[in-house]
Amino acid sequence: MAMFDTSMSLAAQTTLMPGEVCPSQESSVKFIRPISAGCGELRISGKVISRGRTVITLEGRIDSPQGKLHAQARQPA
Repeated sequence: MAMFDTSMSLAAQTTLMPGEVCPSQESSVKFIRPISAGCGELRISGKVISRGRTVITLEGRIDSPQGKLHAQARQPA
């Protein structure tokens, strides 16, 4: 969860003006494949889905180098 919080909050920061904040409202995570030490290097990404006046909808992903999805998160912030 901490990886998702970090990647999605950094994505949200790209839409904010200086001094603006965006606290989290809720998060949901779906684990698709197991994540273990043997998975090797994984890619964690955060993306802004939509930006409204008061709500930013974010998506996070954890993918293998082969492009296999391991987990996905969505967060209205």
